[in-house]
Amino acid sequence: YNYLKDSQGPRPGDAAVGSIPEFRLVRSFAELEALEGRPVICGILSLEGLHGIGRYPKKALRGATPFEDLMPEEQEAIRTSLFRNLDTIKMAGRGTGSDPDGIAPFFVTFSHHMNNFLAGHARSFGGLLSRVFNQQPGLGLGFSALGEEMVGRLLERREDAGRILIDTKHLSLKARGEYYRRVGNMRNRGDNVPVIASHTAVNGLADLATAAGNDNDPRIERRSYISRFSINLTDEDIREILKSDGLIGICMHDGRMPGRKFKRKLKAVRAYREKAKRLYAQLFLTNVFHIVRVGEAYLASGGRVAGSADPWKTVALGSDNDGIVDPFDTYRTAADFPAFRKKLIEALKTQERPYMREFRILSLPGEVPMPAAEIARLMNGQTPEEVVDRIFYGNVRHFLKKYFNDAYRYAQPIA
Repeated sequence: YNYLKDSQGPRPGDAAVGSIPEFRLVRSFAELEALEGRPVICGILSLEGLHGIGRYPKKALRGATPFEDLMPEEQEAIRTSLFRNLDTIKMAGRGTGSDPDGIAPFFVTFSHHMNNFLAGHARSFGGLLSRVFNQQPGLGLGFSALGEEMVGRLLERREDAGRILIDTKHLSLKARGEYYRRVGNMRNRGDNVPVIASHTAVNGLADLATAAGNDNDPRIERRSYISRFSINLTDEDIREILKSDGLIGICMHDGRMPGRKFKRKLKAVRAYREKAKRLYAQLFLTNVFHIVRVGEAYLASGGRVAGSADPWKTVALGSDNDGIVDPFDTYRTAADFPAFRKKLIEALKTQERPYMREFRILSLPGEVPMPAAEIARLMNGQTPEEVVDRIFYGNVRHFLKKYFNDAYRYAQPIA
């Protein structure tokens, strides 16, 4: 946190003549909007894993004991540290605590790879990593009583401490279902909480129950183009995020996005860089169009949503460049985004070309090429450039305008 704050300002060297943009943390959409068009990279704080603000007894972390069965003094140590630090973080955003120039996170990823005694996590490691790291403690559980209280404290709005949204990435299937019911009840009472899935992919499965039955079966992965792991989004997840006016960031991850069929195909074309680029565009756009098609079907059935009834509004780029273990081979860093944007536009324009026969957008769950008429229908009159620009920036900007502001995040004083 201090490192990021201290990193603000012009870059060294050529920054004086404007060739290197400076870095600025922003506290609201208004601050971001004021800097648009200038050579500035705007940073918005988030936190991946609430364990980062807790103090955990090492003995408790090494075991598989649920929070409720820990010794009372262990429970109290975890609870006290989490509540104290969360309050400090929330108050920082208004400068009302010990950090008058503070900046609060816009959202937090509630769980991460390991047990945090707050909510169950989904399996995120496969292959060799799954044999190195033991993810079993806490795997698949719902929210603990402490976790439920942390959700309430995060979403609470006070005059001196703003709401912090929750990112469902890494949450277990059970915890995701519990969270959807909670925010659904809040929405019914007139308080909408948008659900964020910041860096994820789709698994093509119908619902949370189907994903639980699949249980990350590696045999299914061998026969699939996309990964069927339950950490990825089911159609039920997609509908719940759309209902809440939320946001799905599609990650560029060689590990968690594809199944074995894709990986075998990538291995075959890896020496042909242009074919590898087309293959990555196919994988990414298959995710995009599946999200849009699921959303459209929900709206066509009469489903109700917060905000506009537009299935495209939920889709964004969720690169995870700071945390990704295995990025796309041909697009490894944020510096490659312009080239990836150009390739996605090209792919949308050339779906029917003969050389694209093996790289067309696929319909899920059947994994067959999507007809050109279906692609055009789902694009709903938008050009390829308009679609890709919404994914890369437009949808996130709209989301920030609506939710990254004091009027939404803070309780308003009584007149």
